[in-house]
Amino acid sequence: MSKYKFLLMLFILAVGSPSLARNPEDQRTSPTGVSALVGERSVQVIGANISRRGIVFFNDSADHTIWIVPANQPAARGRGIPILPGGEQWFIGEGYRFTSGWNAATDAAEVPIEILELF
Repeated sequence: MSKYKFLLMLFILAVGSPSLARNPEDQRTSPTGVSALVGERSVQVIGANISRRGIVFFNDSADHTIWIVPANQPAARGRGIPILPGGEQWFIGEGYRFTSGWNAATDAAEVPIEILELF
């Protein structure tokens, strides 16, 4: 076996490959988009997903800030990670998984949020 084939095999085993995935969920097309409407009360905008490697939130509002928190906490105006009008928040990192569900809240009714799940 050549040195390069050996290194390639080590890389695939360390990083993973869709063809070697044990879980069919790991073979999904990525990213997957989700839309939700956020109001003044905390609402779950996306559920937990054990296969998720990253997640991106986009605030589609031109006027309202959205606050997001992991699903084990309630979101509220001024509490959590703010996403400014027209802004975005990325959670992605080598070796990390962002598998929890997420809650969101804002200061108005029916503010749109777009979410991309990365697998």
